[in-house]
Amino acid sequence: MSYKIDESLGFILSNTQRKLSHFLLSKFKPYDITTEQWVLVAKLGEENGITQKDLAERTEKDQANVTRIIDLLEKKGLVRREKNSTDRRSMLVHLTDEGEKLREMLAPIEESVVNVSLSGMSEEEKALLKDFLARIAAAIQNECQDQD
Repeated sequence: MSYKIDESLGFILSNTQRKLSHFLLSKFKPYDITTEQWVLVAKLGEENGITQKDLAERTEKDQANVTRIIDLLEKKGLVRREKNSTDRRSMLVHLTDEGEKLREMLAPIEESVVNVSLSGMSEEEKALLKDFLARIAAAIQNECQDQD
């Protein structure tokens, strides 16, 4: 039996993620926002006023990368930092009014991209896909924790 990369689940998942990200980025281009920036804006829309550390954990991103993205979003006027009254060592990140307006405009675009991407699937298949991907992520996380 010969190994074929095109049949590797890891390759298929990675390739699909790249295509989905590129598709979404093309839709976001007129708004001058990247998919990486969008994730933080979307998460702040759900949980505004959280620390950078919490934002990194909730988005499963490296803290240094989150800081860099927040710096860019702050320059664009989409987020603001304020002192954390309960912990002087940290800052709370908030969407600005401009950031909230952008989130409200981009959320339906992101939803549309996902809907187009999954258009050949039934609702049951979409639910199964979400379940399978969550189980894959959990298995990987468990394996990584076991190695620590």
